[in-house]
Amino acid sequence: MRPLNRLHFWIAMVLVAIAPAVAVSPGPVELAGGRTEIRLNTHLLGDLGITVHSSVEEPKSSATSAHAHESAAMEFPVLETSALALALPNGSYRGPVSGYLVHAGSFELAWPGDLVSLAGFELHPGLPPNAFELRATDGSLVFLLDNPHPQASRDGTEFLFMNMDLRFSKQLARRLERPELEGLTVGEAHVRAKVRAPGRLATGAGTAGPSGSGGSCVADFNGPVDVLLESMTSVDETYHDSERVAFAPAVRLQNVGTADVPWYRSIAPDGFGSFTVIGQHPFLVMHLYRTANGRIRQIGRSGVKHAFFSGNTPPCDCQADQVLFNDCTDLYGASTNANRTFLALRDEVTASTGAWTRIGSHFDGSPVDDFRDHGSSDHLDPFEHRLGTAVGDLGTAGAEYRVEAWYLVQGDIDIYNSMGHRGVAPAFDGSWTFPFTDLELTRGSVLDTWVDPSAPPPGAANVTIATTPDEGELQLAVMSSVLPSGFTHYEYALMNFDFDRRIDSLIVPLPSGALVRNAWFGDVDSIPGNDWAAVLGVGDITWQAPPGNELDWGTLFSFSFDTNAVPGTSDLMLGVEEAGSPMSLAASAVAPVTLIPVSEIEVALAGSGGGQVTSFPGGIDCAGDCAETLANGIAFELSATAASGSAFVGWEESAAAVGLDLTYGFAVAGDRDLTAVFDACLADVALDPQVVTAPEVFHACESLTAGAGFVVASEAIFRAGQVIALGDGFTVSAGGSFRAEIVPEQSAAL
Repeated sequence: MRPLNRLHFWIAMVLVAIAPAVAVSPGPVELAGGRTEIRLNTHLLGDLGITVHSSVEEPKSSATSAHAHESAAMEFPVLETSALALALPNGSYRGPVSGYLVHAGSFELAWPGDLVSLAGFELHPGLPPNAFELRATDGSLVFLLDNPHPQASRDGTEFLFMNMDLRFSKQLARRLERPELEGLTVGEAHVRAKVRAPGRLATGAGTAGPSGSGGSCVADFNGPVDVLLESMTSVDETYHDSERVAFAPAVRLQNVGTADVPWYRSIAPDGFGSFTVIGQHPFLVMHLYRTANGRIRQIGRSGVKHAFFSGNTPPCDCQADQVLFNDCTDLYGASTNANRTFLALRDEVTASTGAWTRIGSHFDGSPVDDFRDHGSSDHLDPFEHRLGTAVGDLGTAGAEYRVEAWYLVQGDIDIYNSMGHRGVAPAFDGSWTFPFTDLELTRGSVLDTWVDPSAPPPGAANVTIATTPDEGELQLAVMSSVLPSGFTHYEYALMNFDFDRRIDSLIVPLPSGALVRNAWFGDVDSIPGNDWAAVLGVGDITWQAPPGNELDWGTLFSFSFDTNAVPGTSDLMLGVEEAGSPMSLAASAVAPVTLIPVSEIEVALAGSGGGQVTSFPGGIDCAGDCAETLANGIAFELSATAASGSAFVGWEESAAAVGLDLTYGFAVAGDRDLTAVFDACLADVALDPQVVTAPEVFHACESLTAGAGFVVASEAIFRAGQVIALGDGFTVSAGGSFRAEIVPEQSAAL
């Protein structure tokens, strides 16, 4: 007989499953005795300067822990002398209502200058949506335990509160002098409490639904399926190092359709006999987006999280089950959404149908026998499968960040209300926090916040691409903006929601003769070696995917370029990677349509001295980059800066002087070749008496003087590095103009 895997403590608990049919007498059910497991994220606590000390050993059932490299598990007996009353009207969980559970054993949290002792800690009823408050014996509130998966044992002798987030209370955050840490998820908790009068949860009564569970509701899978993402209540770090950070949201959803929805576990031995069904279930994917400087990018992407249990919390009156009943809500905390027991590869899921095969899957290792071989402890990399991003991607000034969650549900009639996102402001102070920047969840595609599809601004569009026959949907959004050069900048974002055959090319049409520059591609991994290559063709620009980096479902890629054509409406083409029909998809959206004439401006440097020429708008930085192509009609300005020991003496075009000023501006109306002339300068120059009858620049590296007999009858400019002195008798006659300029850059003084 093959040995069973020794899975995580709470998986072992889940194996007792839900009662096949549970009858609950009126009034509260009393719990006393049992045990509680506290699993603290010691990596995260360590980053906060907190160490954990415990009087108990890690439970044997945690030998293959969910987060072995980052957490410590502690198991505490519940004293039978304490009791907790639980409200379970008609088998529907309504939470603890009175009393509290006292624990044997102790643990403490210590940090420089202070500690919290939790010897004999107590679990008290918490305010919704909390399940419990974890308090020290002096009554101080230390942790909140919420987002529970409540369930009765098969024989009705125990009640379980599984997969609860363990979060800092306000009091503990203040004691740490870090009030911003209030609500931070720092672990998970699981309570397995004994029912003091087991007859109160007697088996054999009630009606068992198809999921094998008992209570007040019977599953009916007929009718439209519609699961709505109701809220996102927190986003918390799981792990970080100097380069990456992993995190997860806590989310709540509701069945707003008429059909009940299967919520079965993925693979044995997660289930238990005929009472816990293995089979169809929803999938959760999570993303992080950054919008900055007019560009949106997906910078974080999780694996697929397999849902496994529905709490069926109000407004419905159904029991916790492996079915999400009509009108019922369910929630998964941040700790559960980061647990690799349930996270796997996306390419195993057929997104358009919600199909998944467990045999030979990520969970079914060697031998391939439809039995879980791969659990959370098999992941040595703490970032694998989790939602995460590069630390360097979180420091963009002025950026907006949004965390997204999307439940992929088989047969769902509206994929857009099962996805939603919230703005966050990532911050680091020993650990990463993700406080919300908005008041509530925004449902639908994150691209709708970038370009409003109902009212796109000029030069923008947001279109949905539906496939025929129905193989899923994609979304293409574009924004355009006029650059100072007169060229137009185009930003495209292409989102593949659930099209499984993947996209391997994007073709944007161009008018004949269009110039293209600054073509760019952005994907999630930021690995240059697998970027899509941009190729300029006759009448279009094409981005082509390298093998292995096609646009898969639940993924957004970004594209941009500049061109001398203003926007209009045109058909863009998407190439399809896998065989089938059609092999390309069209999207009518904003693209370059009308060509704008351009001119080339070139600059040369001449003279016995040296210097530099730059431009506004940018594009010329000469010596080096001495040419720029600009749209006609653009105001353009060149600026000359002399090198030390040199002075700028004027602009020439076709060997004729066109200006003496350090700057030369004009409207672009044709090609131009301009020369900036720099001459070597002497340190100190005293000008002889003379009459200036033609425009001229007089210069010195340090000081320049002129006195009696010096008459300016035309345009004269004095340029010196430090001093310009004009003596008695210096004259500007009628029709003459004079300007003195101190130019420190040309000084040759040490």
